[in-house]
Amino acid sequence: MRQMFWIGRHDPAVMGESMYELRHHIYAKDNLEIVDKLKHEKQMNEMNIEREQLKQQFETLKTTCNELENECTLLTTSNENDLIEITKKQEEISDEQAKLVELTQIVEQKEMDKKHLTDRNQSLSDRLFSQQTDAELQRHIRSNSELKQQHEVLLSTLLLEQQLHSTTTNEHKRLVKE
Repeated sequence: MRQMFWIGRHDPAVMGESMYELRHHIYAKDNLEIVDKLKHEKQMNEMNIEREQLKQQFETLKTTCNELENECTLLTTSNENDLIEITKKQEEISDEQAKLVELTQIVEQKEMDKKHLTDRNQSLSDRLFSQQTDAELQRHIRSNSELKQQHEVLLSTLLLEQQLHSTTTNEHKRLVKE
């Protein structure tokens, strides 16, 4: 177009046509600039809307994050308290188990003592009947009665200790279940 303008600069028809093309080109360029400007403004508006949406999402996420951090702190505190409580319970259970072992040993010792006394009592009874006369036999019968009474006292003591052991065992089981 420039060449045409330059070549035909002395010819008014060519000059008019060149001016027409030049105006048409300038208008087209202006129209393109207007369209580009409108597109740019539209994009800017869309980006502003998107930016506002992203800001809102950010605020929502920030609030959610703070809530989650607070909940995490509460759960951590709760877990620490639960852990302390569990440790205390385990210590109590350990103490109860030690007491149970001690009581079991006592009961076993009493059972051995009971068997020993029963065997001794039987041995004494057998010996008394076989070695003594009737007078001595009477005296030994009284002694045997006393031993039987002692034996009954020991049996009742053993029974009480067994009941104590049973109660302790039940208490231990209850504590373990808790």
